[in-house]
Amino acid sequence: VVWLSPHPMDVFREKPLYPIELKRLDGGAIRTDWWSGKPAVIVVFSSYCPYCAQSMQVLHRLAKELPVYGIAWRDEPDKIRKYLEKYGDPFRDIGLEQGMDLAYFWQLDGTPMTLLLDRDQKVVEWKAGLLTEEEIKRIWLPAIALLH
Repeated sequence: VVWLSPHPMDVFREKPLYPIELKRLDGGAIRTDWWSGKPAVIVVFSSYCPYCAQSMQVLHRLAKELPVYGIAWRDEPDKIRKYLEKYGDPFRDIGLEQGMDLAYFWQLDGTPMTLLLDRDQKVVEWKAGLLTEEEIKRIWLPAIALLH
């Protein structure tokens, strides 16, 4: 894919992500801006996404470096729980997004989407699609080191 203009996610390098209200996987409500205050990773995933499943090992590695939060996009809570039983749970917190807020406010068009955020929730790095161990070593870990 060739972008003729900046990717929509690049807008959030200059300003914080728009806060989204979500339902927590285990009940209650959560807002994405509640995850601010320190560098973090937000991963938008779904149980039916093969690239999401392939990314889980890398997410467990990232979770050793800084908080990783999950947003289950257009999925069912029971399917997410089974998915986490199978692949492990690297997430500090998980929100469920059943509507169109992520698509509208964050310009999300699929899963997985992995975002490295600074303490103000500005995007430092982002990846649409499969996040690899090589990308973690070459791009993400150096970026994380600069945030600490």
